[in-house]
Amino acid sequence: MYVLPEILEQRAELPLLELLEQLGGWPMLQPDWNSSHFDWVLLMAQLRLYNNDILISEWVGPDIKNSDEYIIQVCCEHIVSTSTKKLLCPPFTNP
Repeated sequence: MYVLPEILEQRAELPLLELLEQLGGWPMLQPDWNSSHFDWVLLMAQLRLYNNDILISEWVGPDIKNSDEYIIQVCCEHIVSTSTKKLLCPPFTNP
């Protein structure tokens, strides 16, 4: 399906804002956001229905501290700066 650039320009960020609203809102965009209505597990499951890493990457992988265990790993590396990424997703090293 071909989408004219004019349509994309006209819609701008509206589709993303609508999606975020359907997912329960986004605190940075809504000063009146209520955390008591927020279910992180439900949000992560809903995001996986889109089968891509639009906002947050998540995967199950081996725990670096115990390779017999698996953990859920979450990162948002594609929406943060390089310096912030180093804080959020540091490389793991053996001491």
